[in-house]
Amino acid sequence: MLSDKKILTTIKRFFKKNPLTLTSLNKKGEAHYINIDQAILNAAKNEIIIRDSYMQKTLKNILQNPKVTLNVWGEDADKEHEYEFSGTAHYYNKGSIYNTYCKRFEKKGIPCKGVIILKIENIKELK
Repeated sequence: MLSDKKILTTIKRFFKKNPLTLTSLNKKGEAHYINIDQAILNAAKNEIIIRDSYMQKTLKNILQNPKVTLNVWGEDADKEHEYEFSGTAHYYNKGSIYNTYCKRFEKKGIPCKGVIILKIENIKELK
């Protein structure tokens, strides 16, 4: 899915320095948006790994409805781009996945309460 090298290079750059927004839905279908400060793109596995620091409402929504979207946007070669990743979220707050990624996400003063793995099912370039 993430095989286009030009797009992949752009997306990786965006992940490092641009805003990310995760959208989840509650039982009623109402959207909840949260800005993400740290995420890792694993293109080989078509996954995005997201740190949970204070995601009470997002976590509740994911446990009820694991379908989520993540948007990233930024400027590349004087042109604005926005990408939307949609897929299924899996939450981990213990075990090897949790331990591995929380160590990578450690920031002074910001806890890692859990890890969300977004299995990418679709990518759209929004214009």
